[in-house]
Amino acid sequence: MTCKDGTEKIINFIPVQLETGENVMACEDITERKQAEAALKESEGKYRAILNSIEEGYYEVDLAGNFTFFNNFLVKSLGYTKEIDGVEQSPLHEPGNGPIGF
Repeated sequence: MTCKDGTEKIINFIPVQLETGENVMACEDITERKQAEAALKESEGKYRAILNSIEEGYYEVDLAGNFTFFNNFLVKSLGYTKEIDGVEQSPLHEPGNGPIGF
């Protein structure tokens, strides 16, 4: 939406039904939130690009021990393919379950 002063705004329109049965439209300016989301997405993209370009193994796991992220170097150095995404970390640590132990 373009304001009178020429600035662009992103508006979220929300249909609301009143207790009387009337339907009205509420609106919310979500411009700042959308800008923050776009900046975060860009930042995450840069972060992932850096991690995938380094020549060191890097991975992240959740509290349950599942991989949430790992870079290409780690995958190649362990002899796996990208399909290990979401696999529990522990099988890679047990002798005989992976080409390399940590």
